[in-house]
Amino acid sequence: MIIGDRISLRALTVDDATDEYLSWLNDSEVMAGIATSGYTKEKLVDYIKERLSQPKTIFMAIIWKESGMHIG
Repeated sequence: MIIGDRISLRALTVDDATDEYLSWLNDSEVMAGIATSGYTKEKLVDYIKERLSQPKTIFMAIIWKESGMHIG
């Protein structure tokens, strides 16, 4: 975990595959310039599992420290 003044970074988990995270991936403004679309919850969980299975990959969640909310 990496801790800053207002945010922290922690390892992303399958539990982070929330409806809110899914909405970010399916938002054209958020994903502008990134070749991805049409994510479903199942595809998101599979994507996270695939990334976590790669030993040299660091996959982090951005957490707002004040609330503990996953923001990115």
